[in-house]
Amino acid sequence: MSFPSFMAIFTRHIGKEREGVEWGIYFTLVDLGSALAAGIGGLLAVTIGFPVLIVGVTVIGILGTLFLLPIRSHLRMSAEAPGVCRR
Repeated sequence: MSFPSFMAIFTRHIGKEREGVEWGIYFTLVDLGSALAAGIGGLLAVTIGFPVLIVGVTVIGILGTLFLLPIRSHLRMSAEAPGVCRR
């Protein structure tokens, strides 16, 4: 759900004469990161076992969510700032 919003913000802040290059760099790095994460995940699954890997990924996901909770009120205030169109 947040990907279109990210794309709009990213496009607004990149060089107007280099949009294609900067989007190309972004997607290349994202795809390389995904490939690296898949390789590391596969190596960890073979080394420590798949169930342990799933528990670890779940814990990391929950911690990531918990880190967002303290800034939740700040994000709401930013979304209601003047000049921001809410639909």
